[in-house]
Amino acid sequence: MGKVDLLLKEVGHHDHYTVVDPDMLVPDAAKILKDDPSDVLLIYDRETDTFLGSFYLSDLHRVYANPPKGVRKIHKTMISKVMNTNIAVIDWDANISQAWALVSTKRPSAILLVDESKRFAGYLASEDLWAAMEHMERTDEAAKSARKTTKSSA
Repeated sequence: MGKVDLLLKEVGHHDHYTVVDPDMLVPDAAKILKDDPSDVLLIYDRETDTFLGSFYLSDLHRVYANPPKGVRKIHKTMISKVMNTNIAVIDWDANISQAWALVSTKRPSAILLVDESKRFAGYLASEDLWAAMEHMERTDEAAKSARKTTKSSA
């Protein structure tokens, strides 16, 4: 009996995200992140029906401390000019091991979940992934322990 590998749709999805337009100004993003610092802003272009990037509180600190080249006035800059564009998409029918492989190889700033119809189904936070991996580890250890007990009593 191998490891129990949970499907992503069985994992509690992180609900601390806000979908925002690419033309949102950085100070407006700061207001959202002030209310919930653990939030992630997912930048979505309604015209193309595409997620373009992500933006976290740490990104806000980074761009104010060291604005990217070409950005002169950060308080007048659109979030699309300073967002993380390395986002990944994974089916929610994928398992935890597949998500971990994605994180290990692509190092995305955000992982978006899509359902069977390829529609946005949620955001997979690193906390969710770690919790699921710890759950798998505990389940695997419990199964090994039960097998040892069964063998020793036989």
